[in-house]
Amino acid sequence: MAIGPIHLASPTSLALPFPFRLISPFCLLSALNGLHVAHRHNAKHMLNAALSLITDNMDKLTKRDEYMEVVEKDPRFVVEIYEAYLSKQVNTATHKDS
Repeated sequence: MAIGPIHLASPTSLALPFPFRLISPFCLLSALNGLHVAHRHNAKHMLNAALSLITDNMDKLTKRDEYMEVVEKDPRFVVEIYEAYLSKQVNTATHKDS
């Protein structure tokens, strides 16, 4: 499923090992596209990179029309996104408690 044309970054660029990420609506769309591509090609590194970018920017992502498209068309990806988000929250809370 393609959400729309990929702007500024391709899904494969999500897997690059650079610490700097320009967070823009286009990057979030690329992350959503990257999630689909990663599943299609069983690319675990890309999947982790896409989920990381998505979960770090949930507040921005959930306001986008493209996200609502994913909610309607592919609810399994929404479940996966929220599982990753909740896992990250638990890990953050666990580290703070240590």
